Amino acid sequence: MSNLKQNRQGAATTPVKSARVIPQWWQSIFYRFFTLPNMTGLLLFAMACIAWNRGLALLYGMVATLLAFILLSVILPWIYLRRLHVAFEQPIPVHAGQMQTIHVQINTQKHKTAYGIQLTPILVSTTAFNHTTKPTQRLNYVAGQARVVFNITPAQRGSFNLQQVTVACAYPFGLITLQKNMLAVPCPQMVYPRLFNIKHLPPSWLHGAVSLGEQVHRNPQGYDLFVGLRQYRTGDNYRHIDWRATARSGDIALREFEQLEQPRISLVINADSTLNIGQGEINALEHSLSLAASIAKYCVMQGISVNATGAINCQINSIEHLDDFYMLLAQLPTQTQHHYAEYLSHTLGHHNHSGVVISFISQHFLEVTPLTDQHHSQKHWQFVFNDDSYLNPLKTFKRAVITHHHHTVSIPIYANHNIADTINNSN
Repeated sequence: MSNLKQNRQGAATTPVKSARVIPQWWQSIFYRFFTLPNMTGLLLFAMACIAWNRGLALLYGMVATLLAFILLSVILPWIYLRRLHVAFEQPIPVHAGQMQTIHVQINTQKHKTAYGIQLTPILVSTTAFNHTTKPTQRLNYVAGQARVVFNITPAQRGSFNLQQVTVACAYPFGLITLQKNMLAVPCPQMVYPRLFNIKHLPPSWLHGAVSLGEQVHRNPQGYDLFVGLRQYRTGDNYRHIDWRATARSGDIALREFEQLEQPRISLVINADSTLNIGQGEINALEHSLSLAASIAKYCVMQGISVNATGAINCQINSIEHLDDFYMLLAQLPTQTQHHYAEYLSHTLGHHNHSGVVISFISQHFLEVTPLTDQHHSQKHWQFVFNDDSYLNPLKTFKRAVITHHHHTVSIPIYANHNIADTINNSN
């Protein structure tokens, strides 16, 4: 019995010999040289040698036929590619993670026809992040003009130039594929930061103050400060129209006011390299910009005034201002000069105390440069991005607790946690 157990244990631990595997270097050589055009040329060379040695007329005819096929496989695609011209249509800006539609106009000279055309647009990034998506569309023929639609989903924000299209043709036999990079008039494509679905800003972060949404409507008639005149937009209150300025200019002019105690959100945008942690879309800097864009959208929809400082300086009081803010975030590069602590200290000292200052920092930055709130009485929300979670995105981290210290609320952010739930599920 003991011998039987030992035999079973030995059989269980004995490694099974695997089948012989072809080396990777040999596979790369095989697939590189043994292609259809190369095999056709090799067959043609062999048949020509046999025909020359034996003097067989049939082989001479077969060699001539193969030569004709090869010549047609080179000449026809070359002719078709010479006839083509491409142009891009201006795409509508989208947010990262949303479907982007790219329209390409392809024209032939003198309304001639081209067959078997394959198009691949090349996305040239003008920011630090590049797209690797290469969509391809195939047209059986193009007669005069055709419109090709490409659907892509950009994973990250950025500013891209649609300028180049790779056009390939292997018509009619597919033996040889010719391709050509065609240039078009540069067409900028804008991808805004990804948006998180923020449903509310937790009132507990305000330290017992009145909710921001309630403060906005506390005195609908109490406009204290005249800001200036601007052009009328659809939906504006007609009672604020300045009829004298309208008569002078000919365009409808609107008086713009601001409440002296109107609550305001200040977003201190951080583009320092200290926050550029992680790779691709799982990046602390990208998440901070997406969070800033999401908070700005929520505040504008709730009628709360937003002020962006730090790496970006702008006022966000309407949908038009919000689109401009998105564009600035999409084009924002990483900065090597570290001035974020100065920006934040200046904002905390000069901000309207009826609102909140929101900052975005890394855990390492907070440890190296501790930000205390002993010298100001401003409500301050700081989103602290955990460095380890972005350096190790596959590692599981426990959700940390949101802490309150004097006038500062610290909200920990992890790469593998849902950022929107972190805000929406807080009381």
